[in-house]
Amino acid sequence: MFQRVPAPELRSVHDVRIRVARAGLCRTDLHVARGRIACVPPRVLGHEVAGIVVEVGADVTRVTLGTRVAVMPLMPCGDCPGCRAHQLCLTPRMLGVDVDGGFAQEVIVPESQVFPVPLEMSFERAAYVEPVAAAMAVLRSPIQPGTRGVVVGGGRIGELTQRVLLSHGHRDFTVESVDGPRHAGVGMDWAIETTGTEAGISLSLRSLRVNGTLVLKSRPPAPVPVDVSLAVRREISIHAVGYAPATDAIRLLGQAGFAVDDLFSDCHPLRAYAEVFAQAEHNEHGKVFFAPCPELA
Repeated sequence: MFQRVPAPELRSVHDVRIRVARAGLCRTDLHVARGRIACVPPRVLGHEVAGIVVEVGADVTRVTLGTRVAVMPLMPCGDCPGCRAHQLCLTPRMLGVDVDGGFAQEVIVPESQVFPVPLEMSFERAAYVEPVAAAMAVLRSPIQPGTRGVVVGGGRIGELTQRVLLSHGHRDFTVESVDGPRHAGVGMDWAIETTGTEAGISLSLRSLRVNGTLVLKSRPPAPVPVDVSLAVRREISIHAVGYAPATDAIRLLGQAGFAVDDLFSDCHPLRAYAEVFAQAEHNEHGKVFFAPCPELA
């Protein structure tokens, strides 16, 4: 539903308040809205966020008032063994799922998850930092240019992953839709699975050679069956990846030769949420944005 709520307040001296210029709608938002991912209502959705800093906590040093920023949505707890070892948090909170997100005029985010973007970068591109960082995570797996592979999953996510690979020297690979004709066959050195479905993982495994590499980058809303027996018989290495650094994604998005604007669809006011969500449920090809503060261009 659409409603007015009190303006969010800083909860910590490390918090940043952002006036939201653009917030992208993605599969995770759809899963939460349809009850496929649990959250405690009422919850403001939205985790692909860009905007302008309008307030900072007393101990914030990396951004100042007026800074144009992108947001990374996984917020570390700061107290688990992973955090204490300066590694990945074991119990992160997700913006728009565990805490209120960016489908609002303002959002509160820890300084650690806020990243300045160039003045010349559009807010649409800035809000796309999170998907690009997720796609670039595949580069942290052991796949190498010059090897043969397949990206499993059509639509915008598969297309973005393809462009990230091309931008980093990968050439010998195909993109396969789970429901489409087969091009890759079998014997691939690696497969990147982007659907988060049993069919997508099965196709990925069946495409691989002995000692091949399966890269998991999707975040399915529920556990997905995996043919462990096939993986064992072929001695498949499985690498799950989350995000590349946000700074890497910002750098790539700042390159004129990295085309993504054609993957964007329209911007909508928050009041149009019902229609936008209904359309997005059946459309994977154009990234839809909300413009909570349309005066921010």
